[in-house]
Amino acid sequence: RRVVLHGPRGERQEGASPADSSEPGYRDTPANEHDHVDSPRELDNQFLQYLTENTEGLDLLQALKGRYNEDPFFARIMADPKHFKNFVVEDGLVFIRDAQKRLLCIPRIIMHGRSVREVVIRHAHTLLAHLGAHRTACLLRDHVWWKS
Repeated sequence: RRVVLHGPRGERQEGASPADSSEPGYRDTPANEHDHVDSPRELDNQFLQYLTENTEGLDLLQALKGRYNEDPFFARIMADPKHFKNFVVEDGLVFIRDAQKRLLCIPRIIMHGRSVREVVIRHAHTLLAHLGAHRTACLLRDHVWWKS
């Protein structure tokens, strides 16, 4: 979601319409001119791009490719993806369909001595500027999935 910041505006009389404003150059901006809302696909791509670029020198998406077979749950999906209709295998990555979006599946694997899931959680927490466990969990729920 993009936010447009406007500078301070002169005070208006309560109930006055923007057209009544005496402020020079003021006009009523149509809502669709600045209010761009990213599609779920764009938001997913932004989060995945963040994970690709900011995962401790590790390209997470490249690192996951070819490693799903190490997790017994995802190994079954990789062996016969057509049998699992909720999952999509694309470019070596596994996604689960959830409502109108796709979530990147994170296998239970160890990379450089750490769980990949731990790395993803840590970076989601950092992305949110350490706003807490609840918000981190919400962000993760919106973009990634793993079998609990």
